[in-house]
Amino acid sequence: MIQSQRMRMAKYGAVVLIGFGIDFGVTLMLWHIAGLRLELAAAVGYLVALVFNYVAFEFWVFDSEVSVFSARRLAQTVLVAGMALSARVGVIWLVQRVLGGAAREAMAALVLGYMSSILINYLFLQLVFARQRATVQ
Repeated sequence: MIQSQRMRMAKYGAVVLIGFGIDFGVTLMLWHIAGLRLELAAAVGYLVALVFNYVAFEFWVFDSEVSVFSARRLAQTVLVAGMALSARVGVIWLVQRVLGGAAREAMAALVLGYMSSILINYLFLQLVFARQRATVQ
């Protein structure tokens, strides 16, 4: 099935929002309730959401006639996620060092960190799943 770029973007946005909810919920729970450092809580939240995101990307957002579980695409998705996670944690760390670690500043750090990882993730996932789409078309 060939889908428009607009539809793919809408689906990607939906997955990102749901993944963000999972990610943010786990992050806040681990930071506020379990007392983990914010950077570590954000990393764990991101990894939990990664599992959901891979399945949604593979079988819904970037689906094609050949959509099946692919260890290679999973590995590439994990690699992209690692790059995005590195950017996220680095931005969170930097913003906290500049602004401080109070709750208000932590929210700014989280938002900026999330924005950086979303951008990196989307740009690189286009490359990962473009090969799958190219083999079908």
